[in-house]
Parts: sequence; C-alpha cells; structure tokens
Amino acid sequence: MREVIDQLVNEHQGLKPHLFDNDGNIRSFVKIYVEDDDINALDKEQTSVSENTIISIIPAIAGGSF
Repeated sequence: MREVIDQLVNEHQGLKPHLFDNDGNIRSFVKIYVEDDDINALDKEQTSVSENTIISIIPAIAGGSF
C-alpha cells in the first residue's frame, strides 16, 4: 500500500507535505482506508492491495469556535 501512496505523491508533488511529516511518516491526522478498513486495523503501510483495490485518503478535520 505504501508503494501506491508514494506513486501518488510522485505524480502529484503538492500532496507530499499534506500526507507526510518531515520524517516521511504518514501524518497522524491522515486516515487511509483499504476498501472499508482503516490500515491501522490491518497491516498498516504494509497492507497488501491489488490493482482494483479502493484506497481512500481522508484528512481528519477538527475545529469549531469558542
């Protein structure tokens, strides 16, 4: 799965700072799903995917007003 994300970032360089921290780790607020499962509940970045696997990248959003 990490290879797919790396390929996406190589094709769209502007995504890199949004998906990865300075150490090259996927940012903690970015949730990645393979089909309907969070990769953290699977094999994390080593989760295997096939050509037709649906991968969703969801940024966690927080906020509000006080």
